[in-house]
Amino acid sequence: MKKEKKDITQDEIKINLINTFYSNGIGAGYSFDDFFITFMQYPEEGENGVNSTRIFLTPTNFKETITFLKERLDEYEKDFGEIELNDVKS
Repeated sequence: MKKEKKDITQDEIKINLINTFYSNGIGAGYSFDDFFITFMQYPEEGENGVNSTRIFLTPTNFKETITFLKERLDEYEKDFGEIELNDVKS
């Protein structure tokens, strides 16, 4: 007997948090097939090395992620005021 495929709602997904990573730097890039975001953790003064985590996303998922993050940023600024950017590098 075949089981019917059930759509899972976000409330039904059990999340197992594997790692937590604090990032104080970010990079991004793309190829035809993928986008990637690199989260970096720059060391304290006197320490060597940079820790990083890279996440690959499909173009569709990347755009959905950017939209989701922009919505969260707008909510944050509505609640706590606009975030001022200092020393923005292009």
